[in-house]
Amino acid sequence: MTQIAIVFHSGDGHTARVAEHVAKGARGAGATVELLAIDADGNLPEAAWARLKAADAIAFGSPISMGSVSRQFKRGSPTPPASPGTRWTGRARSRPASPIPRR
Repeated sequence: MTQIAIVFHSGDGHTARVAEHVAKGARGAGATVELLAIDADGNLPEAAWARLKAADAIAFGSPISMGSVSRQFKRGSPTPPASPGTRWTGRARSRPASPIPRR
């Protein structure tokens, strides 16, 4: 079964609701989903790192402020290591998916 981790920061709860809807859709497609919240200080729980390593896919979510992700998300989000041969090699995408179609 596919394991998906959803890492998010939510200041007012809106991004958390979006993450829950993404999780619901992934579960409906047969995936196992783990929601991993970044706290108000920008920390991801230690146990979450092992879950991220085991995930087949990772989705990220953050509120947008001044055209960028939140400070907490920048501080707490996992970044792919630069060393070759890791599980991240060839899996990280450089641009986020947009829910709004571009014209």
